[in-house]
Amino acid sequence: MKEGAKMSIWLEPATKEEIQRLAGRIGITPSKFCRNLVVVGLQETQTMEKLGILQAAMWLDELHHRIRDRIESEEGRVARMVKQLG
Repeated sequence: MKEGAKMSIWLEPATKEEIQRLAGRIGITPSKFCRNLVVVGLQETQTMEKLGILQAAMWLDELHHRIRDRIESEEGRVARMVKQLG
């Protein structure tokens, strides 16, 4: 029997589909693909922590999400205005 712990995560449908697509492309199960992503991501995060840049990286990620959300919000606002005019 395998050693380890089972964890559940919530994914957007598009994220799940992309994981399935990429896993299939390289010939592994989506579960193994996710496990690999977690291991690599954890290693990268530990490296950032050791270098003292983890907080900066997390701040930049949050900034990226805020900018993306703002752009999407503005795109929606413009689309609604165009629809009202058309």
